Amino acid sequence: MHEAHMVSHLPELYRHMSIQLAFWLNKSLTLNELLKNETHPLLKENLEHALVALGHRSFSLPSLEILSLSHVSLFFYLDSLLERTKALKLLEVIEKTANLFPAHEKQFDVLRVWGFLFTRNLDSAKEILDKYARECTEKYASPFFFLSGCFLAATNGFEAAMHHFERMHDYAYPPIYALLGHSLKTNPSLFKRWELQSFKWEQIELLRQEVLFFHCLGKRGKGYYFERKLKKTAIYSKVVAHE
Repeated sequence: MHEAHMVSHLPELYRHMSIQLAFWLNKSLTLNELLKNETHPLLKENLEHALVALGHRSFSLPSLEILSLSHVSLFFYLDSLLERTKALKLLEVIEKTANLFPAHEKQFDVLRVWGFLFTRNLDSAKEILDKYARECTEKYASPFFFLSGCFLAATNGFEAAMHHFERMHDYAYPPIYALLGHSLKTNPSLFKRWELQSFKWEQIELLRQEVLFFHCLGKRGKGYYFERKLKKTAIYSKVVAHE
């Protein structure tokens, strides 16, 4: 019996774990085989999104009304809008849909701050960051810690941002939202080891964080440089939205 067919008979929790592992390891053939045999609608949705996010499949998004029926699809679409040129669209979609998923307010707030920083709406960004003051200063793995560093870069400059990130521990394998701080403050040999051993998804996430950080600093050349690197990964480049 084919391995992927065998996996399809496992309980949903184990199938979910299989999807995660194949995603982290960038195993597109495995993800495609799992998709062929998967019957659970939510797990099929996760598999499709994983393949698109890694650049292995095109995906035409349905209308916003259809997207809004599933928080998984909606947040996948919102993540695809975390770009400098799409920030206004990001904020517009959040405005239309956030009230449909009140349990996910924190996720919406993360995306709002990202959008406000891209659009230089610093007052609105600060208003949300103030709601999560402890996470901004103490919880290094929190997205708000990373976003607070970007906010400081926009308002007080590079030194203030570095002072913020230097409070982080040194990680051999940093959490996702500690990647920017890790790349800025760690010694080159430790960071080089991370680059060699990191997953594709982690590399993509670091590039997205670097784009936002240098945008906030006003370093347009560096921001464009990391944008070009990000485009080469094919992340979200095959997501087509129907307006």
